[in-house]
Amino acid sequence: MHYTVVNNTTIPSPLIVIMTEYRTTESLIALLNEIDTQCIYVLCYDFDWNDDLTPWPAKAVFGKGDFGGHANQLVDELTHICLPEAEGQLSYKPLWYGIAGYSLAGLFSFYTLYRTDKFTRVASVSGSLWYDDFVDYIHTTSFKAVPNKVYFSLGDQEHHTKNKRMAQVQQCTQFVYDYCQSIHIESVFQLNKGDHFHDSEIRLINAIKWLLV
Repeated sequence: MHYTVVNNTTIPSPLIVIMTEYRTTESLIALLNEIDTQCIYVLCYDFDWNDDLTPWPAKAVFGKGDFGGHANQLVDELTHICLPEAEGQLSYKPLWYGIAGYSLAGLFSFYTLYRTDKFTRVASVSGSLWYDDFVDYIHTTSFKAVPNKVYFSLGDQEHHTKNKRMAQVQQCTQFVYDYCQSIHIESVFQLNKGDHFHDSEIRLINAIKWLLV
């Protein structure tokens, strides 16, 4: 995994990790620079999307590429290597840490809450919360630390798919949101017009803005 640090501040500020793809970093950085709240962003990329962002192995949704289930290793690399290196570039300790991601990266972002107490604010944007057994996992597993804020969003057409697993995405996201509400976490579930791929970067930026309030 590689990362790029975007530091828009000279005073102690929050730090938000964004799990993304290298091809999106340039456009995301341009959008992040338009946010008027001071923050440090660590854009992480160059990992295997299907293997490294998934919490346990599962069969492929399309084609032959099964999910590897290596998220635990990626959480360790993020928290023990990437973040300490990024923090070494700062002259102060961040006020708090957040993490955000889209699709499988949104699943990973929420899953980090079960592996580390580093992140207190999380955004799962069009998160793959339909992932096999994930809702059951939430029933039986506790957070390492209860977060302060959690943001969920989906496109309102995402559940209209012939794939039975992915068609559960809105129902599963609603369940996870309801769970956060039940334990009094400040959270929101935003439905946006369009399918999974519509305005993905704008949706991610809107989630980050909400985390920063």
